[in-house]
Amino acid sequence: MLRSIIWLAAMVVTVGLASPGQALEEFVPLRGGRVAGGEPRKRSWGPEQATGAPDAPNASGDSSSAWASLSADDQAEWLVCEYAKPINVVAIHVHENDCSGALVKVTAFGADGKEVVAWEGVDPTPRDKGHGVSTLKVGLGFDVQKIKLHLDSVAVPGWNEIDAVGLEDEKGEKHWATKVEASTTYATTMERGRIVEVAEPVDLKPALDKLQNDVNELKANQKELQREIRELKALLKESLKKE
Repeated sequence: MLRSIIWLAAMVVTVGLASPGQALEEFVPLRGGRVAGGEPRKRSWGPEQATGAPDAPNASGDSSSAWASLSADDQAEWLVCEYAKPINVVAIHVHENDCSGALVKVTAFGADGKEVVAWEGVDPTPRDKGHGVSTLKVGLGFDVQKIKLHLDSVAVPGWNEIDAVGLEDEKGEKHWATKVEASTTYATTMERGRIVEVAEPVDLKPALDKLQNDVNELKANQKELQREIRELKALLKESLKKE
């Protein structure tokens, strides 16, 4: 729901900025505001949101401060996380803040680039819990600077969002990813090329109110249609009895 509202808001802002006859300015909603030049900030739901320590508000529910895949349940997904230095890993902490339970395997890369299975099994965070931190005990026998998370996204309905991935060393210190790549990302649906700087706040409430009214009207129409279908079924049954 949050993804849909933000997309609509972005389009409303963009249309409001374009003058008549002017080509529509393309808009990228970014966490922490928008920039017009300079170093780009983190994209909403981009894999870069999984770098650093967990920062999604309340650590639960849909958040643009976490990574989300492009689609909800179309395919298996993966995240490749890299760290500042090689680490003697004893545990991996995966912060799953929405639609948890999709993690099925973690592989690790040695200094020679060889990929080996570090953990495989059932996600410690139950699917019906919705969110949580999955702690995976591992013992690889070599230092690790890059790991890959494998998610069975098809098996867990909804966007399986991940906020952060920490590697715990033998001293109990946690190291957070400095670079993250993903199989897909919802951020690509929000990208429209050039970023627009908005000088003044834009009131999105009218557009959002209209959207809510449209949704309510659709729900009412759906209920009416379901009622008519039930009546038709009843008439059909009665007709068949008479025959």
